[in-house]
Amino acid sequence: MSKAANLPSLLLVVAVAALAVIYKPTHLSGDGFASTTTDIVGLAEIDGLAFPSMISTQGPKQTLIGGGTRRKWNVKVYAVGFFAERKTIKALQRKHSEGNLESRFAQDFAEHRSTKSLLLRFHRGVSSEDVSDALGEALVPSVGEVNAKEFQDFLLSMLNDRVEKGSDIYITCRGDKVFVSTNGKDSSAISMKGLSSAIFNIYLGSKPVSPPVKEGFEKAFGELIET
Repeated sequence: MSKAANLPSLLLVVAVAALAVIYKPTHLSGDGFASTTTDIVGLAEIDGLAFPSMISTQGPKQTLIGGGTRRKWNVKVYAVGFFAERKTIKALQRKHSEGNLESRFAQDFAEHRSTKSLLLRFHRGVSSEDVSDALGEALVPSVGEVNAKEFQDFLLSMLNDRVEKGSDIYITCRGDKVFVSTNGKDSSAISMKGLSSAIFNIYLGSKPVSPPVKEGFEKAFGELIET
């Protein structure tokens, strides 16, 4: 093959390499947090797993705020990333820019009715029933056993027998409607009063299932306020 024929491929490699330098990931360690406002291309790492800096699900674009790792018996199970619309982030920035961040911010975010998402990205393979059971159990104090079981069954119906290492579960909330999508598949929805805030309060409530996730989220948002 001639050198001229190889030129387009060479140019493509150079272009990709340039983008990788310009939009390099934010690397974090441990149960760290991540935040980024890259508009075009970008990744952030949450405890070794790459997360998109921006997603588009159920309409508006959403920006990654931050997150952390869910552990069980000191074993990494999945990393959690929190996403929200820019207008939501800006509204909460204005409200909490006067030093009132820790008292109400996480609760205000969980209760906000605009479009916001959780991305669960798995460090290891686990039983789908273990995932749905754990989330259902965590919802009981907020929505009651019957409603928690309804969401638990709904989530399980979206999953295969196992959630494999590297799998994604997107949970997008808009008002009282909750959309779930796994690994890029079409989403399904369930409507239930109070479910959206209850799901976010699993991680951001007064008794989060994984304190490092809440800490990472709040620390990342605090950095956004300072910039």
